[in-house]
Amino acid sequence: GMHISKKITDEAVRAKLQELAAPYVQEGCGFIIRTAAAKASADEIGRDMEYLWRTWQHVLKRFKVAKSGTDLYSDADFWFRLVRDYAHRNVGEIIVDSDMGESRLLDLLGHGPTSQQIKVTRHRGS
Repeated sequence: GMHISKKITDEAVRAKLQELAAPYVQEGCGFIIRTAAAKASADEIGRDMEYLWRTWQHVLKRFKVAKSGTDLYSDADFWFRLVRDYAHRNVGEIIVDSDMGESRLLDLLGHGPTSQQIKVTRHRGS
């Protein structure tokens, strides 16, 4: 099934999201369409739903062989969540203070779920 966030109140937007997401909903799996999706393109929604489906399939495979107490899934790392949750908000630049953060962000922004150009700047010094 699929649920669209109650925070999306525009019926035209809700209908558009329903139409865009419907082809990706599969038997035995559910999706929650978050408010960030309201401004996403069809390609972005499709990529995100395909990623979530693959992640779910991975969790199911791990479940079949896991022993009690095994962590089947951990949420995305901080950098992925940053891009996922804020890239759609007209962010023009992200300033980071670590080489690892800079590298991770550049990788995500080059291949991630956003088509927006965001500059990554490495802050050095105090």
